[in-house]
This record gives sequence, structure tokens and C-alpha cells, in this order.
Amino acid sequence: MMAISESMESNKFYEQLHKKIVVSCLSPLILKRLYDANVITPCAVIAIVKRQFNIELSPGTVYAVFLKLEQEGNIKRLKYRKKIYVLTDLGKQNIEYFDSNLVFFRLLSLY
Repeated sequence: MMAISESMESNKFYEQLHKKIVVSCLSPLILKRLYDANVITPCAVIAIVKRQFNIELSPGTVYAVFLKLEQEGNIKRLKYRKKIYVLTDLGKQNIEYFDSNLVFFRLLSLY
């Protein structure tokens, strides 16, 4: 009985760690997706994270990252009813810098 309990606690710990890592990488993940796809919605990011990482994010978590990226000037919201975002020139420069200088995105694509 003790081994099962320890295993469950260990599994829960790794699930929480996994989620923290993914959440901490949302900004570059969103910028990279925008760079590749030109437009994206917060709902699409939630679906991508669920599909790629098997993690369910709350809309509040994702919208907060979008707001931060918008305030930093990396993305802008198009004036449509649906919340659609595009990459700004600054965002494009930032993602090109990261893409060419970090192995980070190669790790994300392997995930």
C-alpha cells in the first residue's frame, strides 16, 4: 500500500511540474505559433497545449499571457468580435532572435 501511495504522489508531483514548465513557456510558444500561422486565438492556444502537452489550461491563464504580450508590444489584437491576435514587427524580431539563438524551440517541437 505504501508503494502505491508514494507512486501516486510522485506522479502528481511530475504532473504539476510538467504544467508549471508549460505555463512558463507560453509566451514564446504563442509567439512561435503566431510566427508560423500569422493569426491565433487564445482558444486555439488552449487546444494546442491540450493536444501537444496533455494539459488543460484555464482561459484566464492564457488570456493573461496574451495581455502581457500585447502590453509589451509583441502582438496586437485585430478589431473583430472574436479575439484574434497577430504578431507585431517587434514580436517578429523577438521570435526570430530566439529561434536563431536558442535550442528552446527545438525542444518544444520534440515534445
